[in-house]
Amino acid sequence: LWCDRSISVELKALVLRIVITPVLTAMLHELRRKDWRSVQLPTSLCSIRNFAIGNLLGILVHFALDAEGADVKSEGLWVELLKLTTILIESAGSQLVEHRKDLIKFAWGHLKSEDPTTRLWGYINVCNFIAVYETPPKIVLQVYVALLRTFQPES
Repeated sequence: LWCDRSISVELKALVLRIVITPVLTAMLHELRRKDWRSVQLPTSLCSIRNFAIGNLLGILVHFALDAEGADVKSEGLWVELLKLTTILIESAGSQLVEHRKDLIKFAWGHLKSEDPTTRLWGYINVCNFIAVYETPPKIVLQVYVALLRTFQPES
């Protein structure tokens, strides 16, 4: 679906918004509700969770990096990808440690977006990244100052 160029970008954004993000959110919420860190889950459920998170991240990183080079102008798709990465960072941050650099590069690229929705979701994503992963104070200050400027009339 993601690599097929015959499928419109709008349809991909719609699939993310209506199918993938709600299913992933419900799955992670249910696992969190059951305190999945202390409960021994069946091996099959752990495998499904790890497979789903690993594949979603792989698809996301591949598509996002591929789309950065392509001429994808759908802000709706970027917003949905930023929402998805935010959910993954919040819920499965420890499993994504090896992908930190890709995650922050993806979000950071949208902080200067012309579209305010994309830009603000980029800030939400970066703030969640800062909350979950150890981040240098210099970067935290940069994000904080830029976020404060976002709400000034002359920004």
